Amino acid sequence: MKFRYSARTKDGELQVGYVEAITKDSAAEILSGHELYILSIEMLEAPRWYHAILFFFKRVKRKDLVIFTRQFATMLEAKISIHDSLNALYYQTANPSLREAIFQIASDLDAGISLSQALAKQSDIFYEFYVHLIQSAEVTGQVEEAMGFLADHLEKEMVLMSKVKNAFIYPVFVVTLSFVVGAILIGLVFPQVKPLFEEADFDLPLITRIFLTIGTFLNDWWFAVIVFVIILGFIVADYVRTAEGKAVVNQVALTIPVIGDFFKKLYVA
Repeated sequence: MKFRYSARTKDGELQVGYVEAITKDSAAEILSGHELYILSIEMLEAPRWYHAILFFFKRVKRKDLVIFTRQFATMLEAKISIHDSLNALYYQTANPSLREAIFQIASDLDAGISLSQALAKQSDIFYEFYVHLIQSAEVTGQVEEAMGFLADHLEKEMVLMSKVKNAFIYPVFVVTLSFVVGAILIGLVFPQVKPLFEEADFDLPLITRIFLTIGTFLNDWWFAVIVFVIILGFIVADYVRTAEGKAVVNQVALTIPVIGDFFKKLYVA
C-alpha cells in the first residue's frame, strides 16, 4: 500500500512525501527508522474507474486558483516561508485536486526543486504565464512581488471572464434551443410525415429529401449516433488537451469571422 506522510526532521524542517508499506504501522516504523518525527500518515485509496468522472466535477476552477494565489501572496508578504505557507494552504484548501497539487508542490520543494519547476509539473492547474512569471521572479529574487501581481491579475481576469460569460448566456441558450428543436424535428417529426409525402407521389425539393433521409437514419440508428458522438467527444477532448490541439483550436478560433474578432479583443483586454 502507498501512504502519504508529513513529518519533521531532527532540525525541525517539514518533510512530506510517500512511502510504500504493508500496513500503517509498518509505514510509521520505516519513517521512524529514518529519524523522522511523524505528524500525519494517510493511506491513499486504490484508483477506481469512476475517479476520472469525479475528477471532472472536482477540477480546479478559476475561483479556486484565484483564492489560492491571493492567500499565497499574502503569506509571502507577511514573510512566512514558502514551505510553511504551502503547509498552511494545504489544510485550508477545500478543493481536493488543488489540495493534492499543493501537497505535490511541497514534496517537490523538499526534494530540492524550485517553485517554478514544481508549479510546471502541475500544468493542468498552473498555466505557462503563471509558471514563467514565477521563474523570472526567482532569478531576480522578487517572488513575493510576482505572486502579488499574479493575484491581482487573476482577480481582474476572473471579473472580465465573468462579464463575458454573462453576456454569452442568452445567445448560447438560443443556439442550444435551436439545435434541440431542430434535432427533434429531424429525428422525430420528419419520419412521421414521410409516408404522407410518399403517398402524395410528387417530387420533393432536394433539401426536403435530405432532411427526410437524415431523420430516418437518426430514427433507426439513434443509439449508435449517441455512442459515436460520445466517443468522438472523448477523442477531441483528449486532442485539445495536447499542445498541438490547443494551437489548432486557437488558430481556428481566430480565423472565424465574427468569433475571431471577439477573441482578439478579449485577449487584448
